[in-house]
Amino acid sequence: MLYTGVFVFVLDSEDVSVTEIEDVKKMIQLLTFYQERLSEVTVVSDDELCSICYAYPISATFRPCNHQSCRYILY
Repeated sequence: MLYTGVFVFVLDSEDVSVTEIEDVKKMIQLLTFYQERLSEVTVVSDDELCSICYAYPISATFRPCNHQSCRYILY
């Protein structure tokens, strides 16, 4: 029997090896870790994103035209 915190799997030892069970446990731990990290992510609105790359927030304004981009576009 494999208890993952949410699911319980009843496995026949002939069907699944101990190594496979350990791999599944590690994967579940990794997925749980990233799921917790996702709750810490701040969502940026489209108006705050760089209109060139759409990956980073606006952090640079060009004068005198007032166009905006992220700082990564400048490099």
